Order: sequence, then structure tokens, then C-alpha cells
Amino acid sequence: MVDILMPYAEQATGRTGLAAARLATMRGATVGIVNNSWRCMNVIADELTTMLRADYGVARIVERQISAAQTLPDDVLEAMAVDCDAVVVGIGN
Repeated sequence: MVDILMPYAEQATGRTGLAAARLATMRGATVGIVNNSWRCMNVIADELTTMLRADYGVARIVERQISAAQTLPDDVLEAMAVDCDAVVVGIGN
């Protein structure tokens, strides 16, 4: 079983910074996954991919793998911002 936690308040209390607009639906979306190579992140990314496609109708997954000791390079970040409707950044441990 996978629990999805939504990291936002039920009602916005004010803007604290820049935020991307929320998607009305995931159906047909392209979702990026940043795999930071922590132990078992491959398993988490695989399960998330399966669930996003089957349960939410996501059309395409773009996964990028980086070293656990590195940040996402600017060119990869920019490419994901252009190519993806939403991006999941995770740590598997």
C-alpha cells in the first residue's frame, strides 16, 4: 500500500514564495521523478511510476537519477521544468 501525503494546508494562509500552479488532474500529464540514488529509491520510483499510470492516468514519466551527494544540475532542472507538468523529488532510505 502507498499513502500519498499532500504537503499543503487545506486552506492557503498566504503566499510565502513562488509556487507552481496545481494541476487540475494528473490524467495525461507528464510527471518527472528525481531519483537521488539513496538505498531503495529505485524501488520507490518504480512503484510510484506504476501507481501514477494505473491510478491517476499519468501519460509519461521522466526519471532522472543523480548521486545522493549532488544537487540537480541547472540544465536538468530547466529541462524538467519544460518537459514535465509536475515533478516528484524523493529520498529512498
